[in-house]
Amino acid sequence: MITNIFIDTCYLVLLNNTPQLKKSMSFYTDLKSIIDFYTKSYDTPVILKNKIDCIHQICKMKLAGKNEVSIIDSISMTPKYADLIDYIEKKRNDVLSIEDINNCVKQVRLRKKYTLMIKDYQNISGILSDIDSGSYESIDDIIVSYENLVKELYLNIVESNRIIAVESNSCIDIFNDDFENILETIEQKYDKNNRIPTGIDVFDKTIFYGGFEKSRLYIFSGGSGSGKSTLLDNIMIQSALKQADRLKVENDDSVKVYLLITLENQIDETFMRIYQSVFNKTTEEFLYDIKTEGKDKIKKKVMEKISGKNIKFIIKFFRSRTISPMDIDSVVTEIIDTYGENTIQLVGVDYLDLLAADVTREVYRYELGDITLSLKAIAVTHNIPLLTVTQLNRGVYQVASADELKLDMMGESMEKVNHSDYISMQAKDKINDDVVHFRVGKNRSGISDISIDFKVDFSKYKFIRPIIDNSSSPSSNDGMLKIKKPVPSAVILKQPYIDQMMGALTI
Repeated sequence: MITNIFIDTCYLVLLNNTPQLKKSMSFYTDLKSIIDFYTKSYDTPVILKNKIDCIHQICKMKLAGKNEVSIIDSISMTPKYADLIDYIEKKRNDVLSIEDINNCVKQVRLRKKYTLMIKDYQNISGILSDIDSGSYESIDDIIVSYENLVKELYLNIVESNRIIAVESNSCIDIFNDDFENILETIEQKYDKNNRIPTGIDVFDKTIFYGGFEKSRLYIFSGGSGSGKSTLLDNIMIQSALKQADRLKVENDDSVKVYLLITLENQIDETFMRIYQSVFNKTTEEFLYDIKTEGKDKIKKKVMEKISGKNIKFIIKFFRSRTISPMDIDSVVTEIIDTYGENTIQLVGVDYLDLLAADVTREVYRYELGDITLSLKAIAVTHNIPLLTVTQLNRGVYQVASADELKLDMMGESMEKVNHSDYISMQAKDKINDDVVHFRVGKNRSGISDISIDFKVDFSKYKFIRPIIDNSSSPSSNDGMLKIKKPVPSAVILKQPYIDQMMGALTI
């Protein structure tokens, strides 16, 4: 039920003049939806009806773009609300403290969450009633109905949390607000020292200005056989190795967790690929190591390479289409519960197209858009970088150079582009199996619209290094890294910087 105390709280915030009061449009959207829910679900007490109706009308006008003065003028001309004008003016001129404001907004958000939790109460009751009476058609139907309902309720809460996280710093009054929270957020989010290193120099030093930003969704896309999974595996393990070295140098005992979720390659295959890339081994050489060194020594060898007891590298395999973003969120939450807040460094998902949607849609591309948005919500809610890979359409197989890779090659759904913070595209060279063309198409945390050619060795599941072009000079010291940015000019990196970069991916 809506109480008189809650109504008074709403009027305190609705049209208040307090300079520090920050109200996003979602505040009015949430409040309007709360009123809609309660008036449809419960009988409104007569004594509160006018107050409740007036709140609803104020929210509608605010969402239509009207300002406070015009709203008050409009409702004051309505006989229905004539006896509320003095009350509204009093609330409007009350001086609120920051604590008062936060409490008011918190109450609205709690009510919104509560309505989301119980809005499908009748459906829940119906499912439970069917179970109790045994009146359902089949066990398949009742389980599917139950799972879909639970997922929808969960998604509502996740989306609500995402909006809160995004809006926590979404409004500032330059002349009246305290900048402390905003500046702290900027420092934590954009300071190079707070980024998560990729472990790959060309990414850390050129593309991402130091590494991955938290709360971002990074999508690496390509055609079949272009090394999408290989690149993701390389990034995950190289980042972990980089962090292990840092922890050792700084004598830091904090826990750093890397989570790789794979829906394509099983655990043994994923581990084999990571081992081969780290120790520069072919499959035959790896099998020889197992036979000659023994299984215990292999484990010790891997642990010594990571060289940090507080680095946790977790690989989880799920069959294709058996998990959704909601399940990934549960895995992330479980890890946070185990190791603590702010311990997760990177989450990798291989790959987006093999995830199931939380809610089934009639059109597949809409499902892909929902999946991408849900992955973004996970990144924002838990303040972590989330990396995933996806398929490009058939146009990628005609690509002869990195410059020919385009965002419109994104398979099935451009919503994947819209909801992500980073999109890169890659394609294997038509002639040389050891060359992968790579292009950054979208990048909110670094440089976009640049092209790179990578030297790769797929026999060792390894991106080795960016290719050096020595054609412009007979001297190898004058060689140029083939990173091209069409406008305003080419990005050319020369020695000695190249010397550092050449060994970036080589262990």
